[in-house]
Amino acid sequence: MKINQTKKLKSYLLPFLMLLVLSTSFLFLMAIHQAVADGNNNDDGNNHDNSTATSEPHDGGDDDNNNHDEDEHNDGDSEAHHEEREVKVSNSGKEVEIESELKNGTNKDKVELEIHAKDEIEVKLKYKSSTKDTEYKVEFRVEFKGIIEYIENGTADSGYQPESDTIVTKYRLKDHLGSDINYTVQTINGAQVHVFEVTTTDGVLKAIFKLPEAVLNVSNNVVLTPSALKIDVEITNFPYQGSGTSLALLTKVKTKTKYELKDHTELEDLGLSENETELELSAPDNSTSGFFSWAETAIADGQTIQVVNTQPLPDTGEDGDEDHEEGEESRVIYFSFIAVQPSHIYWDPKVGVLTAPYLSNLAAAANGVSTFSFEFLVALAAIGVVSAFGLRRKWYQRKR
Repeated sequence: MKINQTKKLKSYLLPFLMLLVLSTSFLFLMAIHQAVADGNNNDDGNNHDNSTATSEPHDGGDDDNNNHDEDEHNDGDSEAHHEEREVKVSNSGKEVEIESELKNGTNKDKVELEIHAKDEIEVKLKYKSSTKDTEYKVEFRVEFKGIIEYIENGTADSGYQPESDTIVTKYRLKDHLGSDINYTVQTINGAQVHVFEVTTTDGVLKAIFKLPEAVLNVSNNVVLTPSALKIDVEITNFPYQGSGTSLALLTKVKTKTKYELKDHTELEDLGLSENETELELSAPDNSTSGFFSWAETAIADGQTIQVVNTQPLPDTGEDGDEDHEEGEESRVIYFSFIAVQPSHIYWDPKVGVLTAPYLSNLAAAANGVSTFSFEFLVALAAIGVVSAFGLRRKWYQRKR
């Protein structure tokens, strides 16, 4: 009986020792990871801007429908990574011009953004980077033209399909724009954020544009950068004309450069976002690229829904849009919100450019996220496996 009890005790001892070694390795590496992160935070903290907000912008919507954006004011989960970038804003009613410039020795990196709220809500991006020997340029426009109410006719593809589904009514933004762009500034964790709000006269559609002066890494997969405009699109109390219908946002992308539709983004590759799609717009020499990206989900009446986009379609000009620059190609994309007549929709697209400083600061933001990196998990697993095999080998040697 005593021998059996001893064997039973030894059978429990091996897994206990393995668990102890794994736990110790985990705690040790976690301490190192946290020490490095704290060091990065302290370095970034020395550069924080201590200015205060001049005003507090209103994001709109009720609390349940702003889940995508609610953590941008959570100081405990946010982190600002500053770079020497100067942001200048010129606001003239229905037009806003923004210059975001990074100066680094003889190199210049300049992003020019324009927001227009006349016949449509338009974002125009120009990017120019130059050194002694080279110069790179990217230029494109994204236009939100209107909302369509549609009925699906039983096709295999979900979301609005121009050749098969029925349009019940068209809500044209040009008929509902009139108010000036509301411009305010707020400070989040020492970084100033410029906020521009466009609202239709009947309050059906609202677009809020946000541009920080530093990379802001906030929780719930929300990152703000000074090289991209984050856009909060809200549709509230749409005047439905049919029964059992859904909504789609008619958008146009106008560009002089080539484009590629991609099912993932740089933010996803860095672990700073998820469930995004983007239209990548590259410079002629592929040296850099702009992007129009969007979340593949939205919040409708407090519930997460799918957002389905069409491929970039040729612009037939049926809507009378003659605003085309020389050498510019216009493409149409429909973004369908897969829900039946919701009263409120909240959705996140972005317009920006992938610059070297942008990617560098995103990497810094990724290092500051309080999650474990792939390398960290690999190291932890390796130590655990080696320790487990070592204990297993000793156990069998003793058993022999």
